[in-house]
Amino acid sequence: MDKFKNVPVEEDTKIILRQEAALGKYSVLYEYWSWDGITAHSVIFVESDVSDCSDSEIEELIRTTTLLKDKDSEITMKHSKGFVFVNFNFEIS
Repeated sequence: MDKFKNVPVEEDTKIILRQEAALGKYSVLYEYWSWDGITAHSVIFVESDVSDCSDSEIEELIRTTTLLKDKDSEITMKHSKGFVFVNFNFEIS
């Protein structure tokens, strides 16, 4: 996990599952997490790996997977510290 060893975790976020995976031609880090009564999933890209992609292209890549519980699931995206975080499957407990 050297490629993802510096992935930041926001304060008070609990990582439930973290696993490296491949998504198409990209190495990614998959996370299932909880924060403040919300659980969600993230696919994390190294920003330089997807520098030739727009945010909408990255979102479309996620939408073509079986990761989404609902095809109309809300997706949020954040660029931070050399990574692109794509978050989805939000549930409030």
